[in-house]
Amino acid sequence: MARTSRNVGDAVPVSGAPTRRVEPSPDSALAAEIKVLLVAGERNRARERFGELVERQQRRAVRIAYQYLRDVHDADEAVQDAFVKVFTHMTVYREELPFEVWFTRILVNAALDRLKARGRQQRWISQPHLLLCERQGADILPDGQPIKRHLCPERQ
Repeated sequence: MARTSRNVGDAVPVSGAPTRRVEPSPDSALAAEIKVLLVAGERNRARERFGELVERQQRRAVRIAYQYLRDVHDADEAVQDAFVKVFTHMTVYREELPFEVWFTRILVNAALDRLKARGRQQRWISQPHLLLCERQGADILPDGQPIKRHLCPERQ
């Protein structure tokens, strides 16, 4: 039996069924074009084409990020982080895979990173009345207000 070589993107037949090659989405084709431009050193042209890709994906990306973060500002920042990461790593994009899947994975990871950062911030950044956990003897804040005695969360 003769072996034939296959490319990564070739469809694999299932039990003798005819194979059908799926055409890439417009966004996948645009991403592949941007990758070619970047590899060729045409960074300005790639940036222009990437702007088109951002316009196509922006609303969907914000909607997905908001589902994770439930905060408009955090969602916008996660989307921006994801687009920056996509552009900087566009040369490793694999054209045989849908761009939307690759981008969504990067976006979800950016949103999850924001959630983790939010948790760390809530855990370690203290409110003004908790700052005095280290100053045991003070009874008033610098502005003359009485101190509300609370234990720091990590000391409870």
